[in-house]
Amino acid sequence: MHAEPEIFVVLTEISLRAQRQAVMHYLLQQNEVWQGMLAKLLRQGIVQKIWPQDMNPEDTALAIVTILEGASLWAASDPDRGQRVLTQLEKWLCIE
Repeated sequence: MHAEPEIFVVLTEISLRAQRQAVMHYLLQQNEVWQGMLAKLLRQGIVQKIWPQDMNPEDTALAIVTILEGASLWAASDPDRGQRVLTQLEKWLCIE
């Protein structure tokens, strides 16, 4: 986020435009594919007992994606704030 905050700004703009334009909507759907892949990885981690057995992988994937989208809003104007969000997410996921 600190190295290239512009990337997060672009991703945010794509997300906003996707609500108005068909091509951009397709790109946003790809985000849903990524969220599904993340949920699959979380399910595998639950089976392997890496994550708690009562974790809901779909809801957790949605939360992670939403946190990343929110952090990206701050990438250009306040990169430190976005980085703090990412650091906290890593702590919650115990991946420091």
